[in-house]
Amino acid sequence: MIAGYLQKYLQYIKNWSNWLEVAAYLSTLIFLGLIIQEREYCFCSSKLTWEFGIAALILSWLTFIIWLENAHFIGIYITMMLKIIQAFLLKAAILGILLVSGFGLSFYLLFSQPVQEVNDYIDTGSYTRVESKANT
Repeated sequence: MIAGYLQKYLQYIKNWSNWLEVAAYLSTLIFLGLIIQEREYCFCSSKLTWEFGIAALILSWLTFIIWLENAHFIGIYITMMLKIIQAFLLKAAILGILLVSGFGLSFYLLFSQPVQEVNDYIDTGSYTRVESKANT
């Protein structure tokens, strides 16, 4: 009897959708706790509060999508969407992150020099010679 409960508990822990639900619940509770604390003391909101709120919203949406997978009329489409995300979009996201970081780093290095340092490389001597000949 105890072995059966232990086996069900281990199956519950191994299922990633249960971890998603727990993360959604925890981020919602943290968000609500921070909102209540800020309303009592300072009537201001910090950036961290809304980050927990956004995480709670995204995790709740993913939990709802996984819950809809059990519906007979829409479950096949949810399964198809999850397989496409797993097979294609994750690989494309990794490639996109590499491309964006590569181009972003090169543009950062290109534009990080101040304008004064760039002007030092311009030869202004020939321009002043032409101007002085035109004035004479």
